[in-house]
Amino acid sequence: MTSLPTSEYMKIAEAARFLGVTQRWVYRRVLSGELPASKVGGLYFIQRKDLQALLDGGRVAPSPEDKLESASPLPRLKCGFCYRLLADESEVGGMCSSAGCGELICDKCWQLHIHTCVRHSPTRAERLQSAREGKQSGVVSLLVEAPEARLSEINFLNRIHARLGGYSTLIHPLSGEALDIPSWDAVLETGDERAELMHLLGKVALDADTTSQIPLNAWHHYTLKPKARKASTLELYVQVAANMEKMVRDGFDTLPLTLADLNAWIEKLIEQPARSGNFRLVLLASATGWEPRVLEALSGAVPFSHRLALLYLFDLGSNTLLFNNADAAARRYAELFRPMLPDEETAQVIHVIIDLMGAHDSLRLEDACSSLPYPAEKVNQAFNAMAAGGDYILTEIKGLGTTLVRRQAL
Repeated sequence: MTSLPTSEYMKIAEAARFLGVTQRWVYRRVLSGELPASKVGGLYFIQRKDLQALLDGGRVAPSPEDKLESASPLPRLKCGFCYRLLADESEVGGMCSSAGCGELICDKCWQLHIHTCVRHSPTRAERLQSAREGKQSGVVSLLVEAPEARLSEINFLNRIHARLGGYSTLIHPLSGEALDIPSWDAVLETGDERAELMHLLGKVALDADTTSQIPLNAWHHYTLKPKARKASTLELYVQVAANMEKMVRDGFDTLPLTLADLNAWIEKLIEQPARSGNFRLVLLASATGWEPRVLEALSGAVPFSHRLALLYLFDLGSNTLLFNNADAAARRYAELFRPMLPDEETAQVIHVIIDLMGAHDSLRLEDACSSLPYPAEKVNQAFNAMAAGGDYILTEIKGLGTTLVRRQAL
């Protein structure tokens, strides 16, 4: 059904006025199946004869809060979880699944798998604990906690910056001009989406503790200007993407980014900037990885392509670079963003361990494994490499376990 005769059908608001009840009362009957309705273009339509049958059968017996006085304005629809005011029923995703509740859940929350109102939802700590137990039992295959995602975000950007620092010249993909890069720091602009985080938290200021515990979708933007005036500028844009709303609400995420997520990022990082005429190499990393459909869109039968951009995706969990391997240009520039070799990765882990130690003279292996976004095996390899270098000693301390100690501290 694509259209309905308006004289025979009523929308939720019209049905509420007809029955003299609130829109919520009508929604409860529609979503429970008691009141037949057709959904067209996101809106519910109810036949006038079904509404009349309710009245004739004496089945309209609203509670005092569900009565609608003829002189009072219709109440605004509101999500029972995020409290967002809804324009009309097209923005309703469902109703609280808790028996007898009836609170409406907006489509945005519903798509995030939120099917209960605030009163009937588990707390943030309870949701995190449940996810941890699910991961341990194998029910949950993927779990990335917010602090882990934030640390992974910082390390990835530093890692790419260090890798780019090994190149002093880059060929422009369009003009073929050799661009000299005396200093990558000089052409770097950094930033993040902390304004969005503040909006989600309802804060007007952020402290250092908060920004260290939640991913900020941070980015590095490099601008390389050619010598020829009319030649297009080459940009390298590196960003780490996370579902910030879910990280704020739950403190974790268990879902990879989707094709819809990728399309939104493409519009933001490629389509809009392309109006400037500059060429962009875009590297977009995800702490939770990418769903299979993304890889198909990137390098499938009809792969993504753009005349002013090359797109690379990175899975931080598996340390995998994804791109259209059939594109010769994409293959050539992929070396800028390829995963590090084992020795390079160990060196990176060592660098992060030294930062973690700070002014302290020792660090427990257990603490390092729990704090760093690397597998325990990688951290252990780094500990052994640092001990082999001579500046540190690896020892077993009773009650502390394997501990790395600065030699000069002994």
